[in-house]
Amino acid sequence: MLLEVILIFLPQKQFTLIRLLLAILKKYSPQTLKTIHIKGRLDEIPEVIIESSDLYFYQSGHNNSFPEMPFYLATSFYMRFPPKPIINSEPCYEQMGYSRKVYGRFKQFDVRKAAWQSLLSGACAGITYGAHGIWSWHDYTSSYNDEIGEAFDRPLTWQEALSLPGALDYCFLKNLFKILNVNNLVPKNTLLIDGDDSIRIASTEENDLFIIYIPSSTVIQLGIDFSEYSFQMLDLDEKFFYQPEVKFNKGGTELSVIGVKQDALVIARKN
Repeated sequence: MLLEVILIFLPQKQFTLIRLLLAILKKYSPQTLKTIHIKGRLDEIPEVIIESSDLYFYQSGHNNSFPEMPFYLATSFYMRFPPKPIINSEPCYEQMGYSRKVYGRFKQFDVRKAAWQSLLSGACAGITYGAHGIWSWHDYTSSYNDEIGEAFDRPLTWQEALSLPGALDYCFLKNLFKILNVNNLVPKNTLLIDGDDSIRIASTEENDLFIIYIPSSTVIQLGIDFSEYSFQMLDLDEKFFYQPEVKFNKGGTELSVIGVKQDALVIARKN
């Protein structure tokens, strides 16, 4: 069981009350995991609450002006002490309108990118998926006020939202981790040389497996000699594997990710 306390704006005096609540839960329900749902795009949690929480939750949010939030916040919490499991509990929802009434909606690619960027940047304890229309159980007879809150565009009906394809990407991600026997990942973006931060790199603790997420096809330079590794590339949109072009030079590796129409995943396994 997971107890999630929603923390948006609370007066300082109420922190003591929340701390007391968490202490009571710890005493009488020690098996219950406890965490805090903080406001979107923030990474601030009072120390008195951190010490009583079992894991870090963050939400990268639904504002298209901040596409870096999935990996930025994951990195921020990964550097925290004490270390705890990290989950992006609210990445952008599929077919949700951009917040602040900005025209446009998050597509399948956007929610898939948010997932991979989160997992490879430190938030590998899990990931959540949202489809706009399901969380509000919207139907044809529902009214919807796009003037309140963050002012999102009108949702799909929940029946339509159930068929959105992004959920299958999250199922695929989970099954791929099972096949690769991945239980924990260590962020390794320091290996990326002069590359865009949206490209994310992580490895297992033993460094016998590296996973690289590339949102758009390009050629990247890595500051590590991968000559003892075998490579596979996965087109995340079409869901097929093929061999990437790999070159080794001066202790580094050049990886050519060209021809993928959307995003790709490179898997490097030690021979």
